[in-house]
Amino acid sequence: MKFAIYFLAAFITFASVLFQPSAAAPTEVQVPRSSDNVTAGSDFEVRGGPIHHGRATWFTLDGLEVACGGWYNDYDSIVALPFWRRENCFRTVKIEAGGITKYAKAVDSCPTCAHYQLDMSVGGLFQTFKDLDIGIFDITWHFVD
Repeated sequence: MKFAIYFLAAFITFASVLFQPSAAAPTEVQVPRSSDNVTAGSDFEVRGGPIHHGRATWFTLDGLEVACGGWYNDYDSIVALPFWRRENCFRTVKIEAGGITKYAKAVDSCPTCAHYQLDMSVGGLFQTFKDLDIGIFDITWHFVD
């Protein structure tokens, strides 16, 4: 009988902890910094900013320093942005295409890229989505931080 009472008391304590209501975490909505980084009707707001619909291309690093400073190799998961700003350095980008999702760091600029195009490191990123001979493909992407 004592065992049943101890067991019941332990169960009630466990259940009360498990089913306590918790306060919902506040959500943060970030507004785009300017109107030039939102395409009307095609972007949706997420935690890190709007989802962009663009194209992906690839580049090789050839031992050059990137715009944000530092050196990377072709097998690092990095991207170059068409609208380089210092505040975007080292931000994490979530990229989706063809049912594949990858994350990369924004570390370089691509002055010849179209709006919302990402230039991807050749081995560390582009080839995880497509073969190099494809050259360019459609993606969606956004900052996650």
